[in-house]
Amino acid sequence: MTDRLNLAHLSFSGSNVANAGIEFRPRLSLIYGASNTGKSFAYKSIDAALGAGSQLPDIEQRRAFDTLWLAITAGDRQMTLSRALAGGPIHLWSGHLSQPTRGEKSRALGQRNNASNMDNVSQFLLNEIGLREKLIAENASGSKRPLSFRDVVRFCMVDETSIQSEASPALSGQFASASAERRVFQLLITGTDDSAIQEVIRQGDFRVSKAAKVELVEELIAAVEVDLANDYPDAAELSAQDERLEVNFVTVQAEFDATRGSIKALLAQKRTIGQEISQKGERLDDVEMNLDRFAQLQKIYQSDIERLEAIEEAGFLLTLGGDHDCPLCGASPSAQRHAHGLDEIARAQSAATAEIRKIRQQQADLGETVQQLYAERVTLLDDLPALTAKLENTEKELAELAPAMTGANRKGDGDPDGARPRQARVVAPRSMRFPPGASRCACGRKARAAYG
Repeated sequence: MTDRLNLAHLSFSGSNVANAGIEFRPRLSLIYGASNTGKSFAYKSIDAALGAGSQLPDIEQRRAFDTLWLAITAGDRQMTLSRALAGGPIHLWSGHLSQPTRGEKSRALGQRNNASNMDNVSQFLLNEIGLREKLIAENASGSKRPLSFRDVVRFCMVDETSIQSEASPALSGQFASASAERRVFQLLITGTDDSAIQEVIRQGDFRVSKAAKVELVEELIAAVEVDLANDYPDAAELSAQDERLEVNFVTVQAEFDATRGSIKALLAQKRTIGQEISQKGERLDDVEMNLDRFAQLQKIYQSDIERLEAIEEAGFLLTLGGDHDCPLCGASPSAQRHAHGLDEIARAQSAATAEIRKIRQQQADLGETVQQLYAERVTLLDDLPALTAKLENTEKELAELAPAMTGANRKGDGDPDGARPRQARVVAPRSMRFPPGASRCACGRKARAAYG
């Protein structure tokens, strides 16, 4: 962004004709010459490149050309605005150009000013000079509008007529736009726009608005008086009736407050019961799953014991007769040769016996754990139906206390979600799987594992 735009050159291009144009130096430029040499046409061409809506004069000298090019320097950046002489959108190019080059892409800019969009030439140029989003007061009442580059360009370009005029150069001579033109001139001098100005209602509009409001209020009062006369012919009784209604309202309010307090307590109780049912249901699932796993572990223990007992028995059989003569060849024990000595067999037999004792101890510990889980399962199965029944009773009490309470009332009176408390889900336990040898009583509510 810079505070200054410098024109570099204005040129015209066509299909079958060489480019024509004029060069500008930095700072102030003055186009002068004899009559009918193109001074006004050059002025209007620059204005058209900067977003003017009027068509260029259809003079004979321009008919061979189809596009005008206005090269601009903004600080350290070079850019070019191009526009068809027949009118239409404006194109922005990078660098100083006088005709399109192959591979170069342009950005289309609309002609109409739109303060909320940067894709128009007015807002683009205002942004380049640091005046975008500025506001201008249009009249003495302080009504404001966004600044347009068309407001600024008339201070940057002066034609022959304006030079010769005796009127102020800050004014165009149009009475309707004089106030805005003065505010634009002040903005260019001070750098301060009219954002801080407060809009006021004009005196005429205020009087009309006030009279309309008074008339509307009088009509409302008259309508109320007619309704009172039709519905309450004996208006003297209204005061006494109001007192009786006030007493009834106080009584009903007290009853409502008491009921609301009871409902809050029941809602809290319902949430607590629901959470407890959910927790116990989840714990029951864990217990069922652990019982299944421990039953499998019990089978593994039993299989290991049987395998070790087979090793122990084999060792015992191998040691029998190991210190006697061979029954087949009659060889003495000292003459017999074995891959494994009797002492190795004895050590293997001893190790198998020790491992069997260790596994039986683990099996006994597992049996105690399983007994505890079965006891906890029985407790959970006893607690869940009681909690469910308690939850149902709480629901019935809530229905009796507040048959007409809405979801909004419950939100204000203790339900954080603003809706009816969610029904607690009672998790149905899976079918019980007893390990081998387990038994249960006839009622099905207690179980005991019979481990050897």
